[in-house]
Amino acid sequence: MHDLIYCFRMLRKRPSFTLVAVLTLALAIGASTALFSIVNVVVLNPFPYKDPSRLFFVRQSLPKIGVQDQFRASGPEFVEFAKSGVFERVTAFESVSRNLTGSDEPERVAAGKVSTEFFNLLGVEPLLGRTIAPSEQGPNGQRVLVTEDWPLTIESVANAGAQTQSIDTRTVSSDYFTTLQIPLLGGQTFGVEDGPQAQPVVIVNETMANRYWPNQDSLGKRIKIGNLDSKSPWFSVKGVVKDSAQASLDREIRPEVYFALGQMAGRYRRMNLEVRTSVDPKSTVAAIQAAIREVDKDQPVYQIQTIDELIRDSIGTRRFALAILIMFAVLALVLAVSGIYGVISYSVTQRTQEIGIRMALGARAADVLRLVLGQFMRLTLVGVGLGLIAAYALTRLMASLLFGVTPTDVTTFILVSIGLSLVALVACLIPARRATRVDPLVALRYE
Repeated sequence: MHDLIYCFRMLRKRPSFTLVAVLTLALAIGASTALFSIVNVVVLNPFPYKDPSRLFFVRQSLPKIGVQDQFRASGPEFVEFAKSGVFERVTAFESVSRNLTGSDEPERVAAGKVSTEFFNLLGVEPLLGRTIAPSEQGPNGQRVLVTEDWPLTIESVANAGAQTQSIDTRTVSSDYFTTLQIPLLGGQTFGVEDGPQAQPVVIVNETMANRYWPNQDSLGKRIKIGNLDSKSPWFSVKGVVKDSAQASLDREIRPEVYFALGQMAGRYRRMNLEVRTSVDPKSTVAAIQAAIREVDKDQPVYQIQTIDELIRDSIGTRRFALAILIMFAVLALVLAVSGIYGVISYSVTQRTQEIGIRMALGARAADVLRLVLGQFMRLTLVGVGLGLIAAYALTRLMASLLFGVTPTDVTTFILVSIGLSLVALVACLIPARRATRVDPLVALRYE
């Protein structure tokens, strides 16, 4: 108890030190609590499923054509996996979306084709009713549904097949490249002449041209859908366009083929509509919905987003990671500032007699200020130098989180170094200025 009373007495005697100590402890405890909360949700318990560490997703690769983890298992392969006895449970699923009509405003809703073990594997129990029975799986099984809110039918997955394509295929209209301002590097874009009776043509991206026809003129080269024996016609390359990010900014650019919409009628049931406006894009939504409703009143218009929103969503995970890093960087900076202030304040207190003697012998306030600042700014610069070396080595680990900036960007390193030095200067300035106001007579009697 005597030690505790003495501790409180000393804290009351030095309020500035007490403030720094309490602030440091509060920030450290708060940061630790926040870090644990994030780690618990994101790392320790990221999925609301039973035994998530025992779940894994099976994809297939074709290394001979340079494709990794792109292909889903086929129906027969799923059956063999289920019969192998290697796994406790095996399920098949496919994410799909369907139109929901019958109301004033048609909607597009998310759905899924799943096998009978899907809900048991995830440990999900129905709130009402039951899940899918084994007798309901197969081409002749009764069609049943499991739903949250919407009356959706989940179809049989017994005849599901594998998708095996090594390039990304897209069907676009003639104005697609102009609308998205994708530059044409060679040849021509689609035109009204590229109809169903015309010579089948395609446009490829730069990566496609360089990979399959290196050091050659890719215009006039031919490709076809499927294998060599397929009945699909040969398509001639009409043009080459610059690479563009299709899925997300962090995805590696893949070879891409663009087919003319007029030549692929009936092959694709779902299309995306890209609109470029001269006004706020959001202000045109009602007009676009009305125009589509005039053509087909049961066609829902969904996932309406601007390009900026699409980009923001594509990097949402990295934004979250960077936000966490920034939060802890700010906390670290505050702790560093409070630490610098506390150390210098304590050092000035310990040197009170020395400072008093210097001032008694004729040292001016400016001399004392320069003495204290000079000593600790030299230590700050050494710390910044060591920090730059460590940052140069560690920032390479953040390369996957960066877009348009290299991990060792010189401008960033310089600005951060200057900023940290200025912060340290401010932290040093307060106790240094206090040192200039030391009374020599009081300082000589200081213990």
